[in-house]
Amino acid sequence: MGETVQAHECTDVTLLFSDVVKFTNICAACAPYDVFNMLNELYTKFDRIAKINDVYKVETIGDAYVVASGVPTQCINHSERILNMAIGMQMEVKSVKRPGTDISLEIRIGIHTGSIFAGIVGFKMPRYCLFGKTVSIARKLESYGVPRKIRVSETAKNSALQTNKFLEFVEGGIIEADFGRVHTYFLEKNGRKTVWDICAHLRQPGQSTDGYYELHETEETSFKKQTPCKITIMRKKRKVGQKPSASQPANANLQGTNICVVI
Repeated sequence: MGETVQAHECTDVTLLFSDVVKFTNICAACAPYDVFNMLNELYTKFDRIAKINDVYKVETIGDAYVVASGVPTQCINHSERILNMAIGMQMEVKSVKRPGTDISLEIRIGIHTGSIFAGIVGFKMPRYCLFGKTVSIARKLESYGVPRKIRVSETAKNSALQTNKFLEFVEGGIIEADFGRVHTYFLEKNGRKTVWDICAHLRQPGQSTDGYYELHETEETSFKKQTPCKITIMRKKRKVGQKPSASQPANANLQGTNICVVI
């Protein structure tokens, strides 16, 4: 009792930061109780994905959700686990709606791999804290994230490819961080695992084999897919001898443990 726990360095850790897009606007438009229920539904889904992929939930603050792999228990495929977690999160968030609407929530995700310091801080309410450069970079990538996308640092990408050569990325650009420039990529697919496996969901009739079409499908493309329609343009006939007018041109064009992260 009362013994100070020394912080220790973990050299190979992958961190994921996420937040809800337009969360401030949602809070302003909805009752606090509705926002609470929305977040509770969202985090319940995320917690399930974290358990399936065996990653460590670090913290939730408001709309921010933080997970890690490689700490407190070390593992070789920590980066791959976090990337699978990110895929699962982006899939699960599609089923959570803004209060009082049929609009799905969107999240941004930032992921980085590196070394951190970790330890228990405090006595009355001890917290397991992570801090260091890696934490700052992961949070920076999330803050510069793109809705529905998974932004990954080059370090995290290379680390994940060591255990899974079937991961697919596209160029994500350069992010200016306090510690220098960070080359980033967007995760597109894990060719080794289907989305259904990552989320532990049964594939439904009509869904793609691997689930990545559904993962990247937006509500706009989903609407077009589900509601095919035929548009007929009715042209009003002019009487014989009637000249074209400005309103009726002759050829009109129709256009259709309490835990925390310390930066």
